[in-house]
Amino acid sequence: MSDPGKSNTAASQEDVSGNVASKSAEKKQTKQNEKEARKAARLAEENARAAEKAAQLAKYADLFGAAPLLQSTTYCSKKFSEIYALTKEHVGKTVTVRARVDTTRKKGKLAFMVLRDGTDSIQAMAAVA
Repeated sequence: MSDPGKSNTAASQEDVSGNVASKSAEKKQTKQNEKEARKAARLAEENARAAEKAAQLAKYADLFGAAPLLQSTTYCSKKFSEIYALTKEHVGKTVTVRARVDTTRKKGKLAFMVLRDGTDSIQAMAAVA
C-alpha cells in the first residue's frame, strides 16, 4: 500500500510542478507578447516619423542637390569702384565697393566702419533712416 501512496504523492507533485511550469511559461509568453507589441508600436511610430520627414524633404527637394556651375557670364548692372581709385571727387557720392569690414563702432544713430581691400582701406558711415 505504501507504493500506491507514493505514486499518488509523486503524481500530485508532478501536477503541481506541471501547473507551476505552465503558469511561468504563460507569464513568459505574455511578457514576450507585450514586448513584441511595444516593439511593433515603436517601429510603426518610427516609420510614421520617417514618412513625415520624407514628405517635408520632398517639398524642398528642388532646393537641394548639385547646383549649376556659376561662371558669372551674366552682366552685372552694378559698377564696383576699387578702393585705391577713390579720390576727393567721390566725397558725398554713393559708390559700391567690394571689401571686408575691418573694424566697426557705433555712435548714436551712426555706425562707422573701416573697409579694407588688400592694403587699401577707407572709412564708411551708415546712418539710421
